[in-house]
Amino acid sequence: AIYIILLLNPIPKTLKVNKSLNNNKIILTDIYDLKKETDYELIIKYKTNKNIKISLDSFIETYSFILPSNSINSTLLPNENTAHFKFKTNKNFEYYYLSLDYEMWTEFNIENLTLINTNNQEKKKIFLNYTILPSTYINMFNSFAYDKTSVNGRIGAYKDSLDLIKQNPIVGNGHNYFEKTINTHTYNHTAIEEHSYIMKLLVETGIIGLIIFSILITYTILIIIRNIKNKDIITVSTIFLVIILSGIIDFTLSYQYILIILLIMTYYIKSYDQDKNLVLFISSSGGHLTEILEFSKLFEKYNYLIITEKNKISTKLKDNYNIKFLFYCSRYYLLQYIFIAPINIILSIYYFLILNPKVIVTTGAHTCIPICILGKIFNKKIIFIEVFDRIEIPTLSGKIVYKLNLADTFIVQHKELCNYYKNATLIEGDKK
Repeated sequence: AIYIILLLNPIPKTLKVNKSLNNNKIILTDIYDLKKETDYELIIKYKTNKNIKISLDSFIETYSFILPSNSINSTLLPNENTAHFKFKTNKNFEYYYLSLDYEMWTEFNIENLTLINTNNQEKKKIFLNYTILPSTYINMFNSFAYDKTSVNGRIGAYKDSLDLIKQNPIVGNGHNYFEKTINTHTYNHTAIEEHSYIMKLLVETGIIGLIIFSILITYTILIIIRNIKNKDIITVSTIFLVIILSGIIDFTLSYQYILIILLIMTYYIKSYDQDKNLVLFISSSGGHLTEILEFSKLFEKYNYLIITEKNKISTKLKDNYNIKFLFYCSRYYLLQYIFIAPINIILSIYYFLILNPKVIVTTGAHTCIPICILGKIFNKKIIFIEVFDRIEIPTLSGKIVYKLNLADTFIVQHKELCNYYKNATLIEGDKK
């Protein structure tokens, strides 16, 4: 409450220094609330017994960088009481700050600052939020506490969002419409989005989009509450409330957040409908798959599914086993691997969300990594078995799974590999 009061009602401050004991540099204030390509005059009322160096520095804020723009220097003189800075803003957003340097035994008083838009003679008092250097981060915090500009900038974005909503309230104006029209508006801070996800939805998708989004959010929360453990309800509900409320008030959610919400919703829907005792066996084709098939006696006892890469040999297994396929790819065919591996990652995520396995058993190689990561995130039981033909040198997938601590049980079949996998479980196989 105190923070909001200070933000909306800046405290007027003057700066008075009585015979300073050392040299100092002070940032007097930050100036954000400026229109683009406009002439301004900054008037400073002061009293001093010595010359004081004063400068008005500006930075241009782009989408990615903050770059120095310009610096205007002057001097506060003892026999005068007013200083003037005349400057013109450019077409980009500019951030200005006023600073001064003074020597020992200087005595001065900065009474007030007035900013005048010389194009329309609009006047505004600038509040001091001074701090002694080193002060870059401290000053940013202080300006946030004593400046109204941060709030004004968002209010300006909200007002312009309402104007855009009125243009097409039912179905909206299309993706990134606010950003495409940004150059016609003026903001206190760089604004490329609406600063409210509700506003964003209304601007881009209209009332229809907002209704669909609201239904998805509500249904997702209900599904999650229905399926998660009681102890997790408060945590999950709090996370969703924070995301939703922050999206309404200020933080602009991206469409990636909607995708995440949809994935979570799909996962919990399927976890409600699917057999919760599914054992998923996953591996690459070849020798890795051959070792998976050694578990065929267990297939009769459990609801199982095999996921492997599709080739001429693995395809023939479809008549005898419950099996699904990923695309074949190998690191030895690098160009093919670069294009196919991302597709297999997406397919792995899809299978995981649809199947919701209770246990994941894998012998490698690269095919297993995405599902092992998902299994770790969603607290599934993961068993990794290093293949039998690796006696002394571990596989790459084994090293990744072990290093990331993805497996609950990590099995090796040769004692030599225990030199690499210190915490592995040794189960020596038949070497005949």
